Amino acid sequence: MTDLQKNQAIYQAMCEIAEKYFNQAIEKSEDFRKFMAETTTITVKELNNAPEWHDARFKISFEEEKINVDTFSCSFFGDNVFRLLLQFKSLANAKGDYEFTYEEEIPNEYIGSVDITFDNPSNAKLLANSVSDDELRPVMNMVLLEVNASSGDINFVASDGLELGIISNNPTKICTPHTEGDKVFQALFGKKDWKRICDYARKEKSAITFKIYERGIDEDGYNECTDTMVAILGKKRAKSQQAGRFPSWKSVLPDIAGMHHFFLSSEDVKEAQKWLSKVKTYSQYDSVNITAYKGSDLIYFDIDDNTRTFRLSAPSNITIGTKVNIKRLQSKKFCGFHLPKCGGGIIVDDANTDLTLLMPIENFCVRNKNEREVVLEAVAA
Repeated sequence: MTDLQKNQAIYQAMCEIAEKYFNQAIEKSEDFRKFMAETTTITVKELNNAPEWHDARFKISFEEEKINVDTFSCSFFGDNVFRLLLQFKSLANAKGDYEFTYEEEIPNEYIGSVDITFDNPSNAKLLANSVSDDELRPVMNMVLLEVNASSGDINFVASDGLELGIISNNPTKICTPHTEGDKVFQALFGKKDWKRICDYARKEKSAITFKIYERGIDEDGYNECTDTMVAILGKKRAKSQQAGRFPSWKSVLPDIAGMHHFFLSSEDVKEAQKWLSKVKTYSQYDSVNITAYKGSDLIYFDIDDNTRTFRLSAPSNITIGTKVNIKRLQSKKFCGFHLPKCGGGIIVDDANTDLTLLMPIENFCVRNKNEREVVLEAVAA
């Protein structure tokens, strides 16, 4: 056994001893248990500096510990193991500080679990951009996970009231309401934990396990409302909370069947983004009309009298349009649209998420196609 291998074995033995005392603290100190329920993960360095840990130490039965590895033998009082972990870290060539993880036991009925694989975790992470920062609506400061156990549909949703971002394993049914009798589970994840989930999925290239628990009956005989879901990231967990009163997001989605759907070519998408960028930079306008005319195979991005036109994938059969914020549209890597027949929000087929609903600024304005001036370049300074 080399010196490095010996030191790594000693370090591992110390980690096991440290875990024993950490679990004792969780078991015997309610205050420390509450602290870890909020923190969930803590490094050995942070643990040594936490006041809650120092209070919990008085309730632990420390003993003399012995380690025997190859020709190495030592004994020490258990209370010193956390300090020794810091000292042996460099000798064992350990990467990062050793972490202790507490997974709070949920005294509810365990329903089961669902494994979710992210096709593109880097893009999924961008869903956090649609999360609200309004402190008066804290439930919307999070990403909603919704699992329909009856249909198998899985949706991740984030909204700030003007924009609704959605990632779904079944985008074709995204606007289909839940039917009576469907068993639907929900959980909320803050921005930080949502990004942790996406980073883990990208790094490990594996599925995230979401464990589902259902609350039982309370003391008065009433069912305790919502269900609970936690995301397991290897040996760690991502904090979640019950969905509570998150808005009924499906109720604001327009009926796709009643909308005109078309895609832009990749070349047109690049031109559209370039045009929007220049408009935002060189003009005082903050909104853009998107219109298409009956019998035409063109779509117009319209700012006042300045217009950019793009070819539709198929000729339009109805006059349609909407008016949306330039900045919100510009930030989307869109590839197509669902436009309403008469006003309402537009659904963007977004390359970052599966779908994004952009609420209109006001009812759309359709100019006479024959009288408008078509300008193929952006508004000049």
